[in-house]
Amino acid sequence: MRWPWTASGGRVVVLVYHRVFEPPQDPQLLCVHPARFAEHLEHLRTFTVLRLRELDFAHLPERGVAVTFDDGYLDNLQFAKPSLQKYGVPATVFAATGSTGTDREFWWDELERIAPPSRYEQLHRQIRQSTASQREAILAPLRHGEHRADYRPMRPVELKQLIDDGLVDIGSHGVTHTAFTALTTDERQREIVDSKRALETWLGRRVDTFAYPFGGKRDVPPSAIAAVRSADYHLACANFRKPVTAKTNPFLVPRFVVRNWPGEEFARQLQGFFNG
Repeated sequence: MRWPWTASGGRVVVLVYHRVFEPPQDPQLLCVHPARFAEHLEHLRTFTVLRLRELDFAHLPERGVAVTFDDGYLDNLQFAKPSLQKYGVPATVFAATGSTGTDREFWWDELERIAPPSRYEQLHRQIRQSTASQREAILAPLRHGEHRADYRPMRPVELKQLIDDGLVDIGSHGVTHTAFTALTTDERQREIVDSKRALETWLGRRVDTFAYPFGGKRDVPPSAIAAVRSADYHLACANFRKPVTAKTNPFLVPRFVVRNWPGEEFARQLQGFFNG
């Protein structure tokens, strides 16, 4: 079923996933199991599914949905893309370019693997507000064992494979996935500009969407919004729970984080998102 488009009263829910993967443990609740992800996409058949970069804030559908992913995990290509193709659902993947092409886990995954359980929460809070160099100083003394291959981010060639049929778009998630509140103005500018330049070089096309690292309201100061706006982006996403309306700032688009819900629970949650 498709919903009519309106001049001002429509609403769009932007969903943010991270991983489509079944891990042994998931302390940050970032993973949706592949079978459940398929259930989510099956349910989206009853909505107007939009491509994020084509949002027209003056003409929104009554009940629209856009799908996004943060970070750029390999499983977005391995497990998410086949389901997106099966259901014909477009998506935007925001990649952190400093991790792209490495075989290392993202810092929060490495911390889950190496930190003593009694210290995990405290260290996570500390690192979340740290710069990349501060983060390394915390992790280095704890480091042991091998990085897990199925936790790595995509490589540039894999990002190109992800977008090869035109169903998935790539956006920037900064370079080092550092909270903008922990950075100087110059450091923040490099995160915004260098990530865009790297992605455009790898992909051979313009990259005009951005997702703020972490993306809560406290993580996105007004100066960061202004910096993204001035860096030739078209739209930027945050992570706080609110539907998109005609009054939404295109450089502070709210999103709803999706958890590993069964299909029926996802449907219930999605209905609540529209009422938020």
